[in-house]
Amino acid sequence: MTTAEALALIAREHREHREAVSDEELARRAQQGDTDAFSLLVQRYQRGIANLAYRLVGHWDTALDLTQEVFVRTYQMLHTFDTRRSFKPWIYRIATNRCYDYLRQQGRRESFMREQDLSPRLPARDRAADPEDRVLQNEIRRAVEEVIASLPPHYRAVITLRYLEDMSYKEIAEALDMPMGTVKTHIHRARELLRTALENRGIRP
Repeated sequence: MTTAEALALIAREHREHREAVSDEELARRAQQGDTDAFSLLVQRYQRGIANLAYRLVGHWDTALDLTQEVFVRTYQMLHTFDTRRSFKPWIYRIATNRCYDYLRQQGRRESFMREQDLSPRLPARDRAADPEDRVLQNEIRRAVEEVIASLPPHYRAVITLRYLEDMSYKEIAEALDMPMGTVKTHIHRARELLRTALENRGIRP
């Protein structure tokens, strides 16, 4: 399994089913006071936001607290959202900003100690028929998870948004408030760091 295939496997495990009603339409209804519409938005994004928060701050309890704060902030700012634009990068911008604020407050924007592996909370679905293949896939997946966790926050953010949340370069640029060229550079550099780290563990991407 290559690095790209491992990332794709993780992405498939985290991708949520898209409802028939668009996020933007739900946001428009929520702006008009439809609380059920906002609840649907929360359901669509709570897993992704929690996953991003965990990957940035490294602690599940903190990530879940931050996720709640993100949705409170989203509700408070909903009136400012332009429904002609995409909702996904807008809410992820709120999420990344809140996580970066937390890291700055903790004085550890560039490093953290990972508290526990992701797999106990987000269990993988076995996709290979052969037990040996499943073991190998799990080992590679675990290695990829650990290496991603060791990257600086800005690299963790772009990798998470690109490969786990399936966002386009344009959406990531909007979510992180950075030029698209910088997004592409960060993703390229993060992949190189990921490849090198896996090779150092004896895994050839």
